[in-house]
Amino acid sequence: MSKRLHSIRVDELAADWIARADRQPLSPSESESLAAWLSEDPRHLGAYARAKAVFMHLDRATALGRNFDPHQFGSRTPDNVHAARRRFLMATGGAMIAAAAGVAGIVILNNPVRHFTTRLGEVLR
Repeated sequence: MSKRLHSIRVDELAADWIARADRQPLSPSESESLAAWLSEDPRHLGAYARAKAVFMHLDRATALGRNFDPHQFGSRTPDNVHAARRRFLMATGGAMIAAAAGVAGIVILNNPVRHFTTRLGEVLR
């Protein structure tokens, strides 16, 4: 029975495999070693998938170039997020109140209240 590695070490090994595969295609023996490592423990496959996702994300970021400024598209600081959410909720609430008032107005205008009066003992049909 093999010794279980600490999760940090598993993540490091997964990152090493991703880096090795990025430098050059894996040889057949390396591919077999990778497959054996992945089948050893279910955590290995998860760590490998996470490392691959991080690598793909970083690769995408480098494609944007050195002069890319993420702030040119607007900053999403927590204060801006909360203010945007507040504006959205206020606008949505206002729209819902306006819609409810409109529906109530339509119902009242289409069904006017009628008052009928009869004299004592009289039946009106």
